[in-house]
Amino acid sequence: MNKNNLFPIKHRDNIFFSIFIALILNIFYILIFFLGRSAIQIPVDVPGNYIKLNYGLFIFSFFATALYTYVMMTINSLVIRKYGDKKRKTLKVLLINIGASLVLAILLSHTHLLIFGEQTLLSRFLIGNLIRYLLISLLTLFVCMLSFVSFKKQQIAIEYEKLSAENIKTRYEALKNQIDPHFLFNSLGTLKSLIRTDPEEAENYVQKFSNVFRYTLQDKELLPLQDELDFTHAYCELMKIRYGDNLRFNFDIDEKYLNYPSIPISIQTLIENAIKHNMITQKSNLTINIYTTVDDRLCVSNIIQPKKMKEHGVGIGLKNLNERYLLKFKKPITIRQSDNKFTVLLPLVKNENTNY
Repeated sequence: MNKNNLFPIKHRDNIFFSIFIALILNIFYILIFFLGRSAIQIPVDVPGNYIKLNYGLFIFSFFATALYTYVMMTINSLVIRKYGDKKRKTLKVLLINIGASLVLAILLSHTHLLIFGEQTLLSRFLIGNLIRYLLISLLTLFVCMLSFVSFKKQQIAIEYEKLSAENIKTRYEALKNQIDPHFLFNSLGTLKSLIRTDPEEAENYVQKFSNVFRYTLQDKELLPLQDELDFTHAYCELMKIRYGDNLRFNFDIDEKYLNYPSIPISIQTLIENAIKHNMITQKSNLTINIYTTVDDRLCVSNIIQPKKMKEHGVGIGLKNLNERYLLKFKKPITIRQSDNKFTVLLPLVKNENTNY
């Protein structure tokens, strides 16, 4: 059995609880005593040393009560840890508590008898002590059961969080694994076109592409925005090799966001999406703007120049990116489209505890 799943015995908490119970009970006894003998029905023939020794008895009673409470808290914790999930063992747990109460009541009653030397008081002390310690036993059992139920709920919550985290990680990896080949296939398509039109430039493209693709192979789920921008700039250089001056990029990023966490290949996905769905020719130059806003978002926008023949995607892209942001930041991306402008806004979430 995994020790981490065992119901813990919190000795410090048990000690504090035991002292608290002992104080409450003995303050109650002191109040009753000073309200009058009749309140506790002390016989007239009780030896005089009872009054002289009452303070000593109160102190003795306090320590006995505290010690017994602590012992029963520890025993009940051990018993519940062993039998807590087995309902059929409930009777055994109750019998242990009743037996312990009876044994201690008999021992303390005989101790009182030795102090007073009066056989007539034995039954009175026995019944009183039995009731007192039985109540303490049942109280400690109840407290331990509540603690056990709370502990089990916490364990279930922890297990649920672990499963949720594993599920999120699995889904995230699946989404990321979709993007890597998508990026590769699109880049190879670009290379194929360059080989036919400009072999020298194709060679340069291969060199730059190898550097860029290395970034896509890293396995981190979050990186500083600065790293993502460096990769994006490198990717933009590849695209300019293919399209030349027909494709332009404008970057305007506030430096305060450079250390914010960013999802890898997120900006590049948006730029690739703009290139894929818009016409890029000498007559129809495409300008893509990448900038940050005052409300902590990064925008990628472009004028809509639809191609005559629309390209069909393979189910990844914006939908994939939106899900990744929901998984990591609990915030969706925002898509705005007007008659002539298309904009995607990525939330920038500050997280000082992020380990890159």
